Amino acid sequence: LLLFNTLGERNALVTVERAEGISGVRLANGETPAFQVYNDRLYFSASLPSFGWTSASFVEDAESAEEITVKVDGLNIESPFYRLQFDDEGRIVSLYDKQNDRDVLSGPGNEFQVFEDDPGKKFSAWDVAYHLEEYRYPVRQMGPWEMIANGPVFARFRSSWRVLDSTIEQDMVLYSDNARIDFHTRVDWQNEKKLLKVAFPLNVRTRTASYDLPFGHIERPTHRNTGWEQAKFEVSGHKWADMSEGDYGVALLNDCKYGYDARENVLRLSLIRSPVHPFTASDIGKHRFSYALLPHAGGWREARVDAAGYSFNYPPVVSRCSESQEDGSGKLPPSYSLLRQDSATAIVEVIKQAENGEGLILRAFDSHGTHNSVSFATAARVEQALETNLLEEGATEFPVDDGLSVRFSPYEIKTLRLHLRDVEDT
Repeated sequence: LLLFNTLGERNALVTVERAEGISGVRLANGETPAFQVYNDRLYFSASLPSFGWTSASFVEDAESAEEITVKVDGLNIESPFYRLQFDDEGRIVSLYDKQNDRDVLSGPGNEFQVFEDDPGKKFSAWDVAYHLEEYRYPVRQMGPWEMIANGPVFARFRSSWRVLDSTIEQDMVLYSDNARIDFHTRVDWQNEKKLLKVAFPLNVRTRTASYDLPFGHIERPTHRNTGWEQAKFEVSGHKWADMSEGDYGVALLNDCKYGYDARENVLRLSLIRSPVHPFTASDIGKHRFSYALLPHAGGWREARVDAAGYSFNYPPVVSRCSESQEDGSGKLPPSYSLLRQDSATAIVEVIKQAENGEGLILRAFDSHGTHNSVSFATAARVEQALETNLLEEGATEFPVDDGLSVRFSPYEIKTLRLHLRDVEDT
């Protein structure tokens, strides 16, 4: 196996379809990580090189560790990171962060909320009505949470709900080595002019919430003191939203939903809308999406919530080697890192072939809103670097005498065209 990582160095969950007679893996460094088999797929955690790959080989007849991720006592669950409790409606009524000695929630969390959503036919798909919450529909749990997996890598629970003519099925995943709580959701939506949200009342006191945007973030107030603030009740956000106080915070990650709202201490994510104009059956049908809760020490910058959002959206890519490569005839090394950086303030957004075919394009931006100098190390020596605009035009010489060191202003985007020495010459 080749485990490709399109992000910076990280420890990530890897999953691969299990072949007959195969039950474990051995990594390139000789380690045999704990693994778990679920739905005929193999799951294990691996440390992945920055913007590169590492290799692994299947192991036959390996025995899985007998450890389990969680202990269950009725509606109470304890994992290495949390103690949590459900109520009779399937909501998380208690979530205690063991590492940081904090209660994460101030009320029932992971609560589905459905509202009448009718801003008028003309703006049906464009506006969310300010009076949205005047009419709310009840959401009923169809059955209690059921544990469907519990091994050394993760534990998985499943439940389902009904609202009007629609159904929601969800898997909650707790990990043995990751503080993230994942919610993998499947919805059969059959109601028009309705809005589905999920709410988390947080035990966090802050006047602002932060939302991820392309090449940066935006902050919005959590109160409604003025007309301007009242008009910002729904906020665009991409990979994450975060509410943090002085030394603690909670992030809500997602993989494809782009509307949030935060009021006082309640953070919500908009999951499904079903407008009737310009298409009468918008969002009617089946949906699959995921979101995740990530409590953390410090603010979102210290906790690297931006990197966690990327990791949640871009899992490792697994490729099986051909038989001709398994005998060593292939040219790929067992592990490889194309690019490394010495600072977490910058995020590499693009590494690709230049549009004109000359060189490699590196595009990075400052994610933390800071002035900072970031050093990049490449696998092959940089012989020339040119700074361009976003269209890869207007190239100007960029100094590389002392290595590739890039100084960023807050939220600045840098695009560099790199000419590297051939790997075979290094």
